[in-house]
Amino acid sequence: MNKDFNFNEDLEEKKDHIEELDKTAEDFETSRGAFVFKDEEHKEDIDDFLKREKVRDKVKENYPLYFENDQGKDFYPKELYAGFFRRFFAFVFDSIITTAAAGIVVNLIFNLFDLKSQGLYAGLSTFFYLLYFTLTTYFTGGQSLGKMVFNLKVVSLDGNDLTLPQVVTREFFGRFIHTYGILFLLYLLIAFTERKQSLSDIFADTTVLDLSKEKAYMVGQIDRESYIYE
Repeated sequence: MNKDFNFNEDLEEKKDHIEELDKTAEDFETSRGAFVFKDEEHKEDIDDFLKREKVRDKVKENYPLYFENDQGKDFYPKELYAGFFRRFFAFVFDSIITTAAAGIVVNLIFNLFDLKSQGLYAGLSTFFYLLYFTLTTYFTGGQSLGKMVFNLKVVSLDGNDLTLPQVVTREFFGRFIHTYGILFLLYLLIAFTERKQSLSDIFADTTVLDLSKEKAYMVGQIDRESYIYE
């Protein structure tokens, strides 16, 4: 512990390295990403202490940044979730790209192997369509080309990086379900769910942020190692 810390005497007596750090962490509770010390008498000293000592990391681990809403506690505030129409236009953009690209690739395969089956043609086209969304979302950290154009990003609800199982569930299996005729209408769930989730999002515990909003970008870019709760 640094010698320049100016603690009150009664507080100094209670702190003896790690045991004292544990007590300090327990004396904090979180609300909308800000920590409030229960004992206002020592609040100023403790705030200074948290900013300079490793106990900050311990507290952050136990109390992650979150925002409260009707559904409980979320890493992202609900105002930043992307709405139906913005996502719809991004989807149309991606669909134009995938339809053109899949058509070229599948026609090349059919001509190369002299294939005639219309069922196989439709199956391969669907496969490349799903593969496009899966690969772009995974390797860009949540953005297909359409989402890049419209400033959208798929995120995990817990604030962590997207995992491969999440991306495959959302982009491959989830979209595959939506390709079946009337099931396409399930995308309308986005307009009515609290976190603006499609059925694919619900399966994968994801949603989509609108990065055109400055706060959305800032929250999504938080550096957990250097961020100080104030």
